[in-house]
Amino acid sequence: RLSALVNFRLRESSDGSGGFLEIIVFDATERRNYEAELLHEQRTAARSEARLQVMYDIASGLAAATTTDEIVSVVARLGSASISGARCSVWVFDDDFRSVVRLHDVGGPATGPGEIPVPEGSPAIRQLSSGGQLVIADTDLSAHEYPLVCDWMSRSGVRSAVVAPLLADGVLVGALSYGFQETHEFEPPELGAASALAALTEQALRRARLANSELRSMRRLEI
Repeated sequence: RLSALVNFRLRESSDGSGGFLEIIVFDATERRNYEAELLHEQRTAARSEARLQVMYDIASGLAAATTTDEIVSVVARLGSASISGARCSVWVFDDDFRSVVRLHDVGGPATGPGEIPVPEGSPAIRQLSSGGQLVIADTDLSAHEYPLVCDWMSRSGVRSAVVAPLLADGVLVGALSYGFQETHEFEPPELGAASALAALTEQALRRARLANSELRSMRRLEI
């Protein structure tokens, strides 16, 4: 089967004794491919525009957030809209870096399952601590490489996810994730959206920590 553009033309003989039908067939494979690529680019552009608007909305919401709980709520609530069909979750470490608490998960419970221990030498933690993302298209295929994260995902009903680190002065303080219930091949714009949202979250958390530190200092001075 061949995609084709076909033109027909009836030509009559000069003496009027008859005529013949002229048929010209053009191979339209490249044209169909071009049209498909154009449609894909149009849809990608529309998604990018919508994603950019979500980022503006998140930035506005974070500007008004003053506590960690408020920041996490804004990010998780609006973050899911930046990648269609995804669940956005935010995780933070406790002070001694020995456990993780899921503060908020859109599409799941408002509060996490409590503290989750972090084993020493976890490859996922090492990857995130270095500033790298974790991209897991299928937990069944990645469980041997990232057992800790894949276990979290499985308990949350998530099959694939991209996890972006949240860093403070180069130190890992948490993570932000986009998860899908089915296997999903992440495209570069989706990975970029995760990085951009993580950067916004880091800035807001840093601002909240500074404000909290200043407040504690003022209270100590009052005492």
